[in-house]
Amino acid sequence: ARAFEVPAATARRALLRLGDLSEVAARAARGGAAALQSAEVRPGVPLLPMLAQIADDFDEVLAAHGGTSALEYKYDGARIQLHHDGEDIKIWTRGLSEVTASLPDVIETVRRELTAPPFILDGEVLALDPTGRPLPFQELMRRFRRLHDVDRLRREMPLALYFFDGLMAGGRSLIDAPYRERWDALVAVTGGRHLAERAIVTSP
Repeated sequence: ARAFEVPAATARRALLRLGDLSEVAARAARGGAAALQSAEVRPGVPLLPMLAQIADDFDEVLAAHGGTSALEYKYDGARIQLHHDGEDIKIWTRGLSEVTASLPDVIETVRRELTAPPFILDGEVLALDPTGRPLPFQELMRRFRRLHDVDRLRREMPLALYFFDGLMAGGRSLIDAPYRERWDALVAVTGGRHLAERAIVTSP
């Protein structure tokens, strides 16, 4: 932002959408703030993950959220970003490493049960034991970035999906949309399946 004299907020917004700081710099060098402002969300281009902020108490949370907040379970899994452009489906980790080839069962679930691409969803993958109980995060890592024995591992360690945000639905970016609208779009894409369990609350 300093190098090319663009507002820091504009550079951050472009980085969120492009997921690649070198691409942000190249655009800023070519066209300044206008080139960064035109950066749009595209399926197949991983987005920089949106991260949570920590609050000191729940009254502060409710005040920041206008008196109503959504509480979700924190799953001990791995965060994924799922992109479907109508043909290809790709999956990235929180660190923007592509793990599509390691998660064929997730791809099958998406093709079978999710509708209205192009879409981009934010979620969590959890590993299960044969009885359906969650396995520790360390066990799940055996499935990620694995290119050999994938079929054997998927039988031994099935995965559960929990989506918690819709970043694009029906080809329309939802990043700047309010939470309620993004959740409604997520429900429409998933048919209400594979959603993070949540509660809507209005008081501590």
